[in-house]
Amino acid sequence: MENLDTTRAASPRVPPPVLRISENARLRLKEITAESEGEINGVRLSLKKGGCAGTEYQLDYVTGPEAGDEIIRTEDCPEIYIAPDAFLFVLGTEMDYKVEKFKEGFVFNNPNQVNACGCGESVKLTAGNLSDFR
Repeated sequence: MENLDTTRAASPRVPPPVLRISENARLRLKEITAESEGEINGVRLSLKKGGCAGTEYQLDYVTGPEAGDEIIRTEDCPEIYIAPDAFLFVLGTEMDYKVEKFKEGFVFNNPNQVNACGCGESVKLTAGNLSDFR
């Protein structure tokens, strides 16, 4: 009987990105940071309590990260800093920018969202699974 080597070289697992930034969001982030007054190096994504569903996304101009922030760097886009208390809740999210007939703004397509209010201003989130991202 022939001895066959059935071992394979393991392919390195590439974890999914913590936060994906759409082309529309990249362009808009670049525009608004360029138009802002003062030194702005990026935006900070955090969550705050509010709205019917309990949680709202918040984006603020920043000059750099705060202690514990996760830094998201993508080509041709200002840096995005994710607040430590928001990190598990935005794992796997896509940040987009949409222009519609009566409104425009950043939208978050979040796999951790379990509910949203009718107006779309607030969401209910669960923590993402960190093991998927390692």
